[in-house]
Amino acid sequence: MGRAFNFAKNVIKEKGLNMNKEYIYKLSGIINQFHESYIGQHCNGPTLHGYYLTENAPSTFKELVEYRHCNVLPVYSGGSDATIYEHAYQNYNFRFVHDLHHIKLNKDFSFEGELATIKSQYMKLLRWSFSVDYTRQERMDLLKLFLIDTTGQIDYYYKNKKYVGDQLSFALDGMSKPVHDLLMITGCQL
Repeated sequence: MGRAFNFAKNVIKEKGLNMNKEYIYKLSGIINQFHESYIGQHCNGPTLHGYYLTENAPSTFKELVEYRHCNVLPVYSGGSDATIYEHAYQNYNFRFVHDLHHIKLNKDFSFEGELATIKSQYMKLLRWSFSVDYTRQERMDLLKLFLIDTTGQIDYYYKNKKYVGDQLSFALDGMSKPVHDLLMITGCQL
């Protein structure tokens, strides 16, 4: 029994299914590399230089688009203590890139607007992931984690009318389940 258990444990590890906080942080660090690359490409021109943190960030799309001609966007500074990201600044980077996509696509904060924004980010993350040296399993896991952290939370919010409290636990739980439903909701593929 012990050898069979150890064999199964090794198979799970080899397939990238040993989900723990450290692995989630590794994957989210990779996602953050994408966000930093995206920010570097889009924020060194004369129109946009980055973001600043505030407790009073826009809570509606109408408020957000009022900032489209400013040099910096406001990003909400709270709620970053239990996310998939090891460091709060990585979550702020995600929020900033996500809001940039909302503005660029002219998509509001409705369920449909969020899904369109997520799909756009996902497709860019997917293309970017092939430009760096990661294993197929790491690539699939990071794309799955991105979907859980975005589509999974949006789906949760619209079903429960409240935000996910512990996003890290939510992601850990989601990584142990099939991703098919999230792919169907978003219209993406792994």
